Amino acid sequence: MGALPPSREAEAETNAGADIFRRDIIGAARRGILNGHMGYLPTYRGYNVLEWSLFGGHQVGVTLHFIDTGIDTGDILRFAPIRVEAGDTIESLRAKSYPVKIDLMAWAINALDAGCHRTPQRLSEGRQYFAMHPRLRAVAEAQIGRPLTLPAPQEPATYADHAGGDISRI
Repeated sequence: MGALPPSREAEAETNAGADIFRRDIIGAARRGILNGHMGYLPTYRGYNVLEWSLFGGHQVGVTLHFIDTGIDTGDILRFAPIRVEAGDTIESLRAKSYPVKIDLMAWAINALDAGCHRTPQRLSEGRQYFAMHPRLRAVAEAQIGRPLTLPAPQEPATYADHAGGDISRI
């Protein structure tokens, strides 16, 4: 698929779980492509970040950000935590993330029109994660039910505006 012709240029696009996008696709929408990422950015980039967040004892949730040519390195709009309850599993937390992603994207449509702030990420912050080994996944799942905290960014003021809190406020 190539870039859209200028007469059909999209204002913004949303990603619902595709692979890595080519540069011409990323540039096709005037405002960019929104992505609901299942981890706290910039700390957790890449794959299996819900599991890696649990493994690190950190709050799980969805970060809404713009896709760029890197892996989860685009401008951040907002983070919404996912409530972790007794009996949850990694699969149930993943399922809880989908409506949060949709709510964040709906919020962003209005927020972008109102001029919401886009926070650029610094590549030096966070790290990229890869597929988690099944034994580590079991350790991560054992964290469910324990207190989880937000990871501390290197410069706390940088991303403070994006910890959106309870998703019901969106």
